[in-house]
Amino acid sequence: MSSTRINFNKRNIERKLQKIIEEKSMNLIYTDVGSVNNMLNGNEEELLDILISKYKDKYEIMISHNDYPDYMRLSIKNYLNKLKLSGLISHYSVYITEGCYIVLTPEAFQYYNKKGRRKELFNELSTSDKNFLKEIIEEDKKNNDIVEFLKMKLEKDSDDTIREMIGLLKSNGLINVLWADDTIYEAKLTNNGRTFFEREKSYREEIKQNSTYINAQNSNIFMGNIVNSTININNALDNINDDIESKCNSDEEKNELKELLEEAKEIIENYNQSNCLTKRSSFYKKLISHFDSHGWFYAEIVNLFGQFVLTKISGQ
Repeated sequence: MSSTRINFNKRNIERKLQKIIEEKSMNLIYTDVGSVNNMLNGNEEELLDILISKYKDKYEIMISHNDYPDYMRLSIKNYLNKLKLSGLISHYSVYITEGCYIVLTPEAFQYYNKKGRRKELFNELSTSDKNFLKEIIEEDKKNNDIVEFLKMKLEKDSDDTIREMIGLLKSNGLINVLWADDTIYEAKLTNNGRTFFEREKSYREEIKQNSTYINAQNSNIFMGNIVNSTININNALDNINDDIESKCNSDEEKNELKELLEEAKEIIENYNQSNCLTKRSSFYKKLISHFDSHGWFYAEIVNLFGQFVLTKISGQ
């Protein structure tokens, strides 16, 4: 009676299992990222721009492996998977020689428009970014054309500051830009860019209207959400905590802001129990130290406390 021997290549099996585990882990990571705010990183946006540029009246497109940057070659599936999990493509297939077959969704063409409408932008953009956007808006009003203006700015851009700001405004859906020979070929101000400061003004007014004003010694004092219900305060604290997780780049930054948030919670609890505010100058100094890098956090604390309370506890 004959017998059959089956030889197993243990190392080969281990490698295949490891690859499966890594792919599953990557899917979990991307799913978590997508659940926060569906925003892409710079590399993923670069790939999205390439896909949109290939669109020719049909959502189904083919791109060759030469169409995307070399640094994506070994991980193109991961990049495409992120776009799929973000709802920007519905299907993709990667072939060894032919390239990639991809089906875009209508959401892909609305990505920058939606990104430009985010309220977080009002706190994310720096003062210099906003001033540059104001210049672009004024130029657009005068000439209905911003191409020459941007070219002139780039000619004087010795440290790439202008180039970086153009990239930031573009990635946030405030301007549309096409590059050619390392300069601007075409540029337009989007509606989100044109209305940015109007929307920011409405946003700031909305924050004030949602806060509580009390009368003390014949004057209106802005108290923020500190006098709101416990449920509203807890919801606000939870939202700020979520923002810390999504907006901070390092664990050190996250821990520092979370410690400040815990101290803010303690101040609110003490006020609700004693109806008295005590000086917390160290808290205020730590809060100010994060203003340049995390202006959005400062704005949230102001909204939570109110300018009067913040000034009071600062000891100023």
